[in-house]
Amino acid sequence: MPTTCQPYLPWAGTSSSSSESSLPQAPASPSICIPQFTFAQGAAVSGRNAIALAPSLPPISGGAGHELPKPLGNADEIADDLAGLASALSMRLRESAELAADAADRSACENAASEAGRITWLLAQGK
Repeated sequence: MPTTCQPYLPWAGTSSSSSESSLPQAPASPSICIPQFTFAQGAAVSGRNAIALAPSLPPISGGAGHELPKPLGNADEIADDLAGLASALSMRLRESAELAADAADRSACENAASEAGRITWLLAQGK
């Protein structure tokens, strides 16, 4: 079942008045998941930082050096796809943690796996 993102309506809950007609109108379609994507972004940064500190990994270089592709699909489909990827990443990182010989590598993988699990949970809200 796809994720159902709640519309972000910053003006919701405002009192009625004669100036109400000047308020922005809700988007006609599709709904957007501002809170889910924002919190998931924070978890992604935390996970990236956790794995970047693994002592056995080489230092991370600068940017990727290419333009990212434009997303295909609506916000609900993108949230579902990202939740699935984050879930798979979390499982792989937990498996890697079990195999890591260095305690700091184990910890880095476990921390990153927790953040990937958090992304899965955040993007699955409303399912």
